[in-house]
Amino acid sequence: MSKQKSKIKADKTDIVCRVVMGLLAVAVPVVSYFMHMIYYVVDSTVFQLLAQIKGDTSDDGSTYGYIGFHYFFQNIYPYIKGNGENKETLSGLWATLEPVHIPLILTSIFFALIIITAIVILFVSIFSNSKKIPLCFACFGLACAIGMFISFRYFSTPLVDGTISLSSFFESSLVGLILPFIAKLSILNLSSAWVMILVIYISMIVWTGAQLIITIGDKQKSK
Repeated sequence: MSKQKSKIKADKTDIVCRVVMGLLAVAVPVVSYFMHMIYYVVDSTVFQLLAQIKGDTSDDGSTYGYIGFHYFFQNIYPYIKGNGENKETLSGLWATLEPVHIPLILTSIFFALIIITAIVILFVSIFSNSKKIPLCFACFGLACAIGMFISFRYFSTPLVDGTISLSSFFESSLVGLILPFIAKLSILNLSSAWVMILVIYISMIVWTGAQLIITIGDKQKSK
């Protein structure tokens, strides 16, 4: 009778473990789409000077903002879609970013692997009772998140340190001449979406690791 109760208890524990892992796996693409992926700050000495003239000494002339997939598809993509001139502008932008093509592509690859890994963990959690397989994929997802951070850092550093100036994104020579005196990109980082992805994969590792340790301990006790 006791063996039957322990088996039922183990089955319930396995179900809870799989449900939690499934929910965490679903959270990865949801967080990636709805939360902010990139945070940026643009400093402007001209705006700071204008603010000081108006008597606002607290305004340092900086402007910050966030970019995410939800914002992109809601506000930017409809503006680009079906507009040939904007598509040409994007082609020119891609050409301007030639020095950082490799880290940008690597960032995209790591992000794709993060999403694919989450989907695999979801399916494994649904159709398998294994704890080792989700743990291995969670470790791989965490490694991809770290790789995404490193590759994005290699992409953002030339934009922040002035190696690739904001003026290089504009075709007008006059704009290119004046813009460096007006605005400078001072911060370009991964934002809350990446942080949550990191936390989710760490949570997966801790959760499955704890369940695996408990399972091994129960097997040793039964022996």
